[in-house]
Amino acid sequence: MLRGITNFWCSIFILPKAVIKEVEKICGAFLWNNSVLTARGAKVNWNTVCSPKQEGGLGLKNLVQWNQACILKFIWLLFSKAGSIWVAWVHEYLLKGRSFWTINLPADASWGWRKILNLRQLARRFIQHVPGDGKDIYVWHDFWHPSGPLLEVYGTSIVRDARLPYQAKLASVINGSFWQWPPARCPQLVQIQMHLFDIYPQEGEKDTVVWVPSTSGSFKIGQTWHWLRRRQDRKIWHRLVWFSQAIPKHSFISWLAVLNRLSTRARQKQWTPTISDTCILCNGSPETNEHLFFKCSYTRRIWQQLSSMLAIYHTWLERNRRFHQQLFKVESMIVQDIQFEVRSRILGFSQPNSSLLPMGIACKWGLETIVKH
Repeated sequence: MLRGITNFWCSIFILPKAVIKEVEKICGAFLWNNSVLTARGAKVNWNTVCSPKQEGGLGLKNLVQWNQACILKFIWLLFSKAGSIWVAWVHEYLLKGRSFWTINLPADASWGWRKILNLRQLARRFIQHVPGDGKDIYVWHDFWHPSGPLLEVYGTSIVRDARLPYQAKLASVINGSFWQWPPARCPQLVQIQMHLFDIYPQEGEKDTVVWVPSTSGSFKIGQTWHWLRRRQDRKIWHRLVWFSQAIPKHSFISWLAVLNRLSTRARQKQWTPTISDTCILCNGSPETNEHLFFKCSYTRRIWQQLSSMLAIYHTWLERNRRFHQQLFKVESMIVQDIQFEVRSRILGFSQPNSSLLPMGIACKWGLETIVKH
């Protein structure tokens, strides 16, 4: 619910950094401690948690990047000239015929307008223009030329050399469907005009604005966020941990196990050297992540009967039961627990698909009745 409320406010204005920090602190405390009172005990870095599942995270969104993606929509609306009162008001009273990219930040600017202007450098690479009649495109400030925004590429001297106004519109150098630039007085203008052979003005057609991160050319918040976020390498194991029929608590423990972030005895010994690091299941080797789930004789007997990622969750559950409650279960009981949980999960589906469940697998999980019917 907190994330939902935050998403609402993210879509309205840039949240203060202190607010974002506090929200992430509360979310982290709830994730790791099931309580908002303390944020201690985090097992995975928050930046990793906020990565997509296929990149090793939990699929949460970094609030700073998501907030920026939401507010970039307002900049898109200014250029796409969506029929809203806010857009008309900004053009009439704030821009006043000037380019959004070059207006100075007014001393009396509202907090919201100030934050939008501060995002200009970020938004610059996302907005491109396709010339039509050129009436809505600024010659020097907008990204319509293959080289980029001409003022950024060539500097202010190009304006003087071209003998065009600083706020000139592209329509001033278009005559019907042809270009009509002043004679080139410097090599830079020659270079600019050489690239115009691949750009064709369209008489009577409106200029088009393209949002680069979107495949459709229109603003899409999800695709914009993907452009803003830091990408990680794709993890080959993510489909083993996260899939549509998975039991969430099992996937979560498996995720921690794959990242080697579970508090095994070997890890605890690094913090408290006086404790024993012997595996509590077999009383043999040190209880490392690899030993506990794959080399321990107790765990191997479970794997031999059930080649399932659920074994990781139930092995960890048994380990904690012995460590904290001094209660023990033999391997056969763990296998029965796993079978019962899988059977309950499948029977909980609204329409179990018997055609995709071979008899051998059905018998293994006690689901023969589904296949027979």
